[in-house]
Amino acid sequence: MNFKGTAQKLQPNDVAEAAQAIGVTEAHLRTVMEVECNGHGFDAAGRPEILFEPHKFWANLGNTAKRQMAYQQGLAYPKWGMKPYPKTQDGRYAQIEAACQIDETAALKSASWGLGQIMGSEFDECGYDSPQAMVQAFCESERNQAFGMAYLIKYRGLDKQMLEFPEIGACRSFALHYNGGGYEKNRYHTKLHDAYIRWAKRLQSSAPMQDDGTLRMASKGVRVTALQTKLDELGYHCSKDGVFGNRTRDAVLAWQADNGVDTTGEVTAEDFATLESSPPRPISAERAEAKLSDIKDSSPIVKQGGLVNKIIGGSVAVVGGANGAEQVGLLDNAQNAVDKVQQASGIFGQLKYAIHSLGLDHLVRFVVDHSTLFMGVGLIVAFFVICNIRKMRLMMHRVGEVD
Repeated sequence: MNFKGTAQKLQPNDVAEAAQAIGVTEAHLRTVMEVECNGHGFDAAGRPEILFEPHKFWANLGNTAKRQMAYQQGLAYPKWGMKPYPKTQDGRYAQIEAACQIDETAALKSASWGLGQIMGSEFDECGYDSPQAMVQAFCESERNQAFGMAYLIKYRGLDKQMLEFPEIGACRSFALHYNGGGYEKNRYHTKLHDAYIRWAKRLQSSAPMQDDGTLRMASKGVRVTALQTKLDELGYHCSKDGVFGNRTRDAVLAWQADNGVDTTGEVTAEDFATLESSPPRPISAERAEAKLSDIKDSSPIVKQGGLVNKIIGGSVAVVGGANGAEQVGLLDNAQNAVDKVQQASGIFGQLKYAIHSLGLDHLVRFVVDHSTLFMGVGLIVAFFVICNIRKMRLMMHRVGEVD
């Protein structure tokens, strides 16, 4: 990623519309933008304002060789504050570009972006499918950044605290859940308090905009549950949890496309009335009669499951037909197959060591002597489990529950 998009600045109504989407005022969102990045979403080079967090990169990489590589390059360390941040955006982008060479997803998750300084790891709370999708959208416009921040605030239920600004307790609660436990050290809550008073006076607005009744990303409540229930009844499957998230939006988009409704991913009062009288989701004959071979390219579970079952089948044949072979050789063959199934190298060695440490050497000897039998049974069980998973995935495809 080169981190440069169209870099469109805020238009006159962008922040007001983002505020309206979650039932707060423009003054509320402007307040957070000012405190987070002084109201500027892009730097002089047209890139989103960022702050790369090496301690987050350390955590996101996990205990891997990549972490050691990042540590050696000074890009990751275990605790916050071990090194000062670069003072310029150029310095910060040099960090994240180097981090992306090690692991792009982990790097994007480890930086805060744009007007709301939203961590890349929070992409789903903003309504995106991946950190890459969020960052690309934030590179395009400050409007996208403003809406991403608004959706995150709604997702976390912080809109309620915002409505009580400038009350200092509400500012504290918002600061804790938006900025983290170190907010008091940076006086984040008092900055919110002071900034809100300025913005409310400047915009002469202290009451939230009226909810227009539209259900959209981050909406919650009984109306969302009713929407999800109706969509599910029609064959547009989604979680019925009362939260308008990515799966609900996907179901809405599919329903809109099938019924000639503008594909906005949002549901107005008029859309809801249309939904009530909609026919069930049309299922094509091609989908209803699909076979495993038809969906292997769109389903990693089906494709990789088939490959793993071939490996298991071959391994079982080796185990069953190798009478008289050395036990160690058979165990190696079986272990190779299980490694491919479970990606758990070393499990059997660790188990053997644990039993030995308990003084149960006779049990260790029994396990080793009968390893062929144990491996054969285990692989057969794994074979049938994977077969059932693939069949279930096919059935979900046929009824339209998954693509």
